[in-house]
Amino acid sequence: MDVILGFLIICVLPFAWILKDGIGPDSVPTTGLEAARRCFMSFYVGPAILLLTFFDQLLRRGVSTNKPKSKRESIILWLVATALFSILALITLLIIYRL
Repeated sequence: MDVILGFLIICVLPFAWILKDGIGPDSVPTTGLEAARRCFMSFYVGPAILLLTFFDQLLRRGVSTNKPKSKRESIILWLVATALFSILALITLLIIYRL
């Protein structure tokens, strides 16, 4: 997951910044918060980065390497993580398609 997150931040985000205003004679320059909003919604890289960061932090905090967890605790943790990831993915899709 760290590789995907790094790829989005290092490769896709700068490309989205370049393409945020459009290419060609129809391009309209933007500045300030409007520019950041357009960049984050280009290729929907902003919601993807936020979703992956949240899920990564959830897994890092929930899965402790110091003490072994019982099988029941592990199953409950993965069910909660899967449910939260599904809810966040649904919210992201609703934002993208404005339903």
